[in-house]
Amino acid sequence: MGANSILTVWPSFELSAHTLLAKFKTTFCEECSRPIRCWHRRIWVVKGERCAHLQCWNGQLFIKGYVQLMAEEIRARRRDHSTDKDPAEPELRELRVSAQALRERAERLEAQLQHAEEIA
Repeated sequence: MGANSILTVWPSFELSAHTLLAKFKTTFCEECSRPIRCWHRRIWVVKGERCAHLQCWNGQLFIKGYVQLMAEEIRARRRDHSTDKDPAEPELRELRVSAQALRERAERLEAQLQHAEEIA
């Protein structure tokens, strides 16, 4: 009777010993590749497969947040610059067209003047 009870308890003891040893097993951080010891705080990146130091994970979250904030600021500035250019752009086009027309007229007048000088 005692041997049967030991045999029935043994698999559960072996399972709990395995989970206890798994806690002390060294895994490596996905962010910094340093070992994560049992006394380190960790975050499971992929459930049961990969993990990272809590400090590395917080640093990664900070960097992602910072990059996202900077991207939003750049987009906002581009939008501001594009709206600033829109009202002035038609005026610039008009000025360019009129300058081109004046240039062409000056060239024509110069050609006519040269032609008149040749005849004279």
